[in-house]
Amino acid sequence: MVNEEILAGLKNALSRGYSLEKAMLSFINAGYNANEVREAATIISQPTFQQQISKQTQQAESQELQFQKLQPEKQQKSYKDLIYALIIAIAAITISIILIFSFL
Repeated sequence: MVNEEILAGLKNALSRGYSLEKAMLSFINAGYNANEVREAATIISQPTFQQQISKQTQQAESQELQFQKLQPEKQQKSYKDLIYALIIAIAAITISIILIFSFL
C-alpha cells in the first residue's frame, strides 16, 4: 500500500512546479524509504493522476491571477478615497477662510 504522506507530498511538489525527480530526491534525502517514494512516484506518473495535478495547477494559477487583479483595484480605490478626503479638507479650509474674512 502506498504511503499517503509521500503521495501527498509529491503531488504538492508537482502542483508547485517541481519535477517529479527533484521531489523524489527531496523525500529520499529527508530519510523516507526509497522504495515507498518510488511506489508513490509510479502512481503519480499515471496519466489520470497527471491530469488531476494539471487541473489543480491551473486552478491555483487562476486563483493567483484573480488575486493579482484585485490588488490594483484596491489600490485605485484607496487613492480615490485619499483624493476625496483631500478635496473635503481643502473645501473645509476654504469655507473657514471665507467665514473668517466675512467677519472682519
